[in-house]
Amino acid sequence: MKKIIALASVLFLTTEGFSQTSLTYQKNALQFGDSVQSHEFVYTSPGNDGANQIWDFSKIVYTSKNQTANVKNTPSAILEDVGSYNTILSESGYEYYFDLSESALILKGYTSADLSTIYTDPILKMKYPFAFGEKYTDAFAGHALFKKVTQISFTGDYTVSADAYGTLIAPDRTYTNVLRLTITKNSIQTNPCSTIKADQTFYYWYAEGYRYPVLTLNYKSTQQNADEPIIEKSGFYNQQQSNNNTVATGIDDQQNADFALNSYPNPFYDIVSYSYFLRKPMNVSIEFFDMSGKLNDFIIDNQIQTAGIHNGEVDAKALTLVPGVYYIRFTFDDKVIVKKVVKI
Repeated sequence: MKKIIALASVLFLTTEGFSQTSLTYQKNALQFGDSVQSHEFVYTSPGNDGANQIWDFSKIVYTSKNQTANVKNTPSAILEDVGSYNTILSESGYEYYFDLSESALILKGYTSADLSTIYTDPILKMKYPFAFGEKYTDAFAGHALFKKVTQISFTGDYTVSADAYGTLIAPDRTYTNVLRLTITKNSIQTNPCSTIKADQTFYYWYAEGYRYPVLTLNYKSTQQNADEPIIEKSGFYNQQQSNNNTVATGIDDQQNADFALNSYPNPFYDIVSYSYFLRKPMNVSIEFFDMSGKLNDFIIDNQIQTAGIHNGEVDAKALTLVPGVYYIRFTFDDKVIVKKVVKI
């Protein structure tokens, strides 16, 4: 009896919970004075959408380019035709003018050395709060002046979807409780000589404790008249953010995490699935216990497994499980993680 009690105590003490990530004004809005530096890497697959995903970006290939974004405070500023705005984001030679409030981030226009763009119908870039499963589409319109000569008009739509959450594996660490946004921007631009169709897809991964995305992917297709589309692709990784307002809590307890783990759904009816990522070959054991500490099944017994993503499931019918609380204990070499799951 003492052994059972001791095991149950260990299970309770080591159980990890999952808290769903959402974006809020307090934690994720642009903050005056911030400077964010990102390292460019070669575009790779954005992975799947849905709950409890594991995205493996551990082998991204960096380019020689870096990108810096700075947030400036401009209280009650007015730019001709833009109207009022209170925040400027400087990035890659552009200055973007926003109206930022506790409920929304609205893009009013942007400028560069050659281009001045005004949104007569601004873009709702983000609304706060915003959580997994939410989605919205906003129409926009405006005009631009290129090199102070060429007039451009444009219309389009902007869709934001919080379509996934899970664990992100980066080259230097593992982020848990990560929310992914998928953003599409489709526009038609008309100037005196041509019509340009531009379709863009952005993927942003937000980790708890980080104000800005830790990783982004950008895909853009531009087609002028009937010409072949021009494709531009890039990715950026940003693990260092000058931010005095938050503490990074979404990182695995090892800076060079060798594994990452998800289990789902929870609660479950018949099947509870799990997936885990191994950065290197490891000895793996997986055990399934009931609330008293009784071993119901030894799923994997000290098996050496290769690096990469592994998947499996527990069949409640096969184990004749009754409704209640259960525990899955994962052992990766000498590291033990216990997940609490509920059968309903």
